[in-house]
Amino acid sequence: MIQSVDDCGCAPVYCRRKCLSSTPPSIFRTASHCNARTAHSFLAYPVLLFRHEWELLAIPRSMHGALSDCRRVVELNLWESRNVLLPWDWTSSSQAYTGNLLWVYLQGNQLSTVPNDMLTNFVGSFLFLFLSNNQIETIPPSTFSGFRGSKIALFFDANNVTSIDDVFKDFVVGGVVTLSLVNNSITATSLASALRSFSSSSATLNLDLYGNNVKSLPDNVFAGIGNNTVPGQSPSIHINLMHNPLAALSTNTFQGGWMNDVSVDLSDTTSDTYIIPPYLAWFNRVESLSLNFSGTAQLMLSDLSAFRDFNGRSLSIDMSRNRLTGVVGDVLPQAPFSVYLNLSYNEFTAVGNHSFQFPGGVDLSHNNISVIQNESFWGSRISSLNISSNAITFVDCAAFNYSFALTDLGLSFNHVSMVTHTFLDNVPALNDFRVDNNAVWALPTTSNHLAGPDKAAKNILTCGTYGPAATNCTCAPGLAYSEFCGYGRCMATASGYAVHNAPHMMFGANSLCDAKLLPSPTVCVH
Repeated sequence: MIQSVDDCGCAPVYCRRKCLSSTPPSIFRTASHCNARTAHSFLAYPVLLFRHEWELLAIPRSMHGALSDCRRVVELNLWESRNVLLPWDWTSSSQAYTGNLLWVYLQGNQLSTVPNDMLTNFVGSFLFLFLSNNQIETIPPSTFSGFRGSKIALFFDANNVTSIDDVFKDFVVGGVVTLSLVNNSITATSLASALRSFSSSSATLNLDLYGNNVKSLPDNVFAGIGNNTVPGQSPSIHINLMHNPLAALSTNTFQGGWMNDVSVDLSDTTSDTYIIPPYLAWFNRVESLSLNFSGTAQLMLSDLSAFRDFNGRSLSIDMSRNRLTGVVGDVLPQAPFSVYLNLSYNEFTAVGNHSFQFPGGVDLSHNNISVIQNESFWGSRISSLNISSNAITFVDCAAFNYSFALTDLGLSFNHVSMVTHTFLDNVPALNDFRVDNNAVWALPTTSNHLAGPDKAAKNILTCGTYGPAATNCTCAPGLAYSEFCGYGRCMATASGYAVHNAPHMMFGANSLCDAKLLPSPTVCVH
């Protein structure tokens, strides 16, 4: 049994129940003699470990004030030691605790209450406090008041918490605040109270409410946040509401508030229905808003019209995995803000004309699109488009006319067989073009925008280098490489004809040179 720190050599300090009952506070004051590098290489300071197998029922009072004198302890592990009291008493002293304690593990104990002043007088760079798997039902108001560090994270996962009302009251310190309440019973009313109590802070808030009982986002839930801050110092809010029984947004959910950026994960709702109102009121000021509706299965593209008057600079909406079908057309026409729209893993079969007339990016990967028709992206202002992993066999020669902003195009894992000069001329800004895992047998030997072999790999035609000229090109077995009219192509060695086993799988052509490369009949029609 360890009687003093000197006995531990370079190992962590392990204290059994008997040791704690009889050891004077001096053991903590002299803990700097123990170097824990050998046991915890990521730590530069000693660790106090109170192991669960010793069944520590309660931290004796002799320890409470003593911890404040121990300046070199960085980790305190009381995991599954059947504690019923918190293991420190720095809150009872007017003198600030300025030690190096960073991690406190209290998971799997029998804690049922949390004092509302438990962080008073704590001064440190950051603190991670793990209180998961206990019996806590309420996190009292003003829990964070008095904390004077730059980063704090409290984990209350898998408790019985039903209330976080006014939990951030009187908290004014900036920095990063994380409050994790995964798998508890928080309601929409309590969430609203917690967010409104955050109004005077300029911190970044990460609030994880996965698997709770939030059924809606009420009116004005963000209204008071950031009202006392100046531009550039407004708070950022990130909320995880996955796997909640969410059924609707309110018209005034996003009304009011002065924030830098807001993100809310509303995916995989356990509700049978989900409603976005036809009109949404907006924040007083916000830079960016990110909303995740993935897997809600009740939304339609027309629901995006509710965001037409958004007043920030950047809007990101995830509507993946929603079984959306039919033709995906223009949404949010001529929006003055950047839009990043994720429509992957749906069941779209086609793209309508003049789609996506907003700056930003669109992900249409993993749908059932087979043809990119004439004028589908005519004049589109998006800079990024991902249409990989569809069933695309043909891209019309006029599909991307006047798409001057497009710099990033993903066409991997389709059935495209040819890239033409005409296509490349219509997208002059394109610099990241991925066409790997297709059936490409012909492409321009000059002026192409394929940045590297990996982005055009696993095709009939492969080259060692791409752009400004394609060189060291080879073909699939049984085919011969040749150059004609500015193209590199794979030809059948016996007949000298172009590859016929992949007809109509190509980018369209509108010049005589292009037409000579195409199997008959020509599929690019003007």
